[in-house]
Amino acid sequence: MSVLVFVELNDGVFKKSALEAVSYGAVTAAKLSTTVEVVALEPCSNDEAMRLGEYGATSVRLLNDERLKNFDASACAKQLAIIAESVSANVIIMSMSNAGKAIAPVLAAKMKAGLVAGAVDYPNTDEGN
Repeated sequence: MSVLVFVELNDGVFKKSALEAVSYGAVTAAKLSTTVEVVALEPCSNDEAMRLGEYGATSVRLLNDERLKNFDASACAKQLAIIAESVSANVIIMSMSNAGKAIAPVLAAKMKAGLVAGAVDYPNTDEGN
């Protein structure tokens, strides 16, 4: 069980929304007593990737797949579903960016999962779920 956070970069630097998503993921993971796995669909420097640890990331995966160079929500969702399965993610977090809004519903359908868009509070885990 883990929390998977999808993040975006702009010219090799994580967007502010990416840092916020990782931070949100860290709080959610703490509530669930699990880890925060972060994935970006493009590469960045090691220093930039390490910076995500300051926001709570346990591990960071940087994909460098030529098939993802031209944005395609379906292709991105497919890769995220594979990664989510490999890390046993039971929560996936992404920003409400254009990419996030395009990928999230495709990913939710692909994984037969629910989707909460625009969350402004942390999940209630009082019952352990």
